[in-house]
Amino acid sequence: MKFIDHSTITWPLALLFVAKLVTNVVASAGQTEHAHSMLHSNIEVISHLMWMHTPKTGSSFYATLQHDQCQDEWDRATTNATDIRGVTTYKGKASIEGIKCDVQTIGHGPLPLSIPSHRVVAVFRNPKSRIISSYADRIHHEGMSSEFWNSLKARINLAQKPCSNEPRGEQAACKFNNGLAVYAHDNATKGCVVRTMNGFWCMDESITPTPGMVNVAVERLHSFAFVGIFEEWDRMIEKFHHLRGHAERNVGDLELVHVRKGHYNQGDIKCMGDYSDPYDQAVYDSALEINWIQRRHRRKK
Repeated sequence: MKFIDHSTITWPLALLFVAKLVTNVVASAGQTEHAHSMLHSNIEVISHLMWMHTPKTGSSFYATLQHDQCQDEWDRATTNATDIRGVTTYKGKASIEGIKCDVQTIGHGPLPLSIPSHRVVAVFRNPKSRIISSYADRIHHEGMSSEFWNSLKARINLAQKPCSNEPRGEQAACKFNNGLAVYAHDNATKGCVVRTMNGFWCMDESITPTPGMVNVAVERLHSFAFVGIFEEWDRMIEKFHHLRGHAERNVGDLELVHVRKGHYNQGDIKCMGDYSDPYDQAVYDSALEINWIQRRHRRKK
């Protein structure tokens, strides 16, 4: 082992050593933020974005992508629009009536590993809120086999049977909670986002998410063209247009309408206190981090 003879170190040399150490620490601390701030620097010049649309993360974002990629049609269709009644559905997605230009998307399907991540835009939602909304929207998921679907429905129906013994005014809430508990706590409904980002269907019960799959999803996420947060919808839409170089565009109500509003009372939900989806939660936490750093970087500009 080699020891340093401290008697040979002069004060100028010592100060130089400390300065170098501080510089290295500061540079290391800034690497993460610099990397995140540069992630989306190329979104303005990407002409063909690809939308990854996980179930229950905002079909309405389709309208924003139309506004971005179909500007002429958007202007013609919305010139005389004064409210959100012009919003309809086109090919199963939110769309402004009169706009027929399509947007590249995988729909609710898998995101193949062959698709360059730097082209992908996606919105991420708190896993707990997303699974509740999925159940409330007639179990809105994709990829499960018919055998598993029939088994799941049978288990939900069995769990709801005792609710017929409850007072009439409490039966609906009982059925919702008992059915949701079966659905949300089944391992097959967890890891939807992770499966999708690894090239599998959201609810393919034959694929069990692994830590390695989580790592792949998080790594891809860090090179996405755009990472949006469902819970910050209005701010997210504004940020998307800003990153695309369209800060002057008027967002307005036409892009903020909720076309598939869930019909359930949050106060009635009693079965989700111990809910956890560690796979999708890891991806969502990374999305929140990227979103926060994007916002901070934008303020600095």
